[in-house]
Amino acid sequence: EKPDDDLVFALLLKNLSDRQISLEKKLLDYVVKRIDRSYGKIFNFIYKIDEISLKKKKSIDFKIIKEVLEA
Repeated sequence: EKPDDDLVFALLLKNLSDRQISLEKKLLDYVVKRIDRSYGKIFNFIYKIDEISLKKKKSIDFKIIKEVLEA
C-alpha cells in the first residue's frame, strides 16, 4: 500500500534529519504533494537532493527540489 501524505511527510522529515538537513515546512509540503507515492522514490529523492546540495554547495531550495522531482 502506498504511504499517505502524513506518512510521506514523516518519512521525509525523519530521513532528512538523519542527514542533518532541515527544510522549511512549505518546501516539505510542496514535496509531499508532488512526490511519487513509493518508499523507494522517497528515499531516492532524499539521497538526490542531498547529493545535489553538496555538489552545488547550496542550501536546498525550490529549484533543487523541482530539478529532482522532474528527473
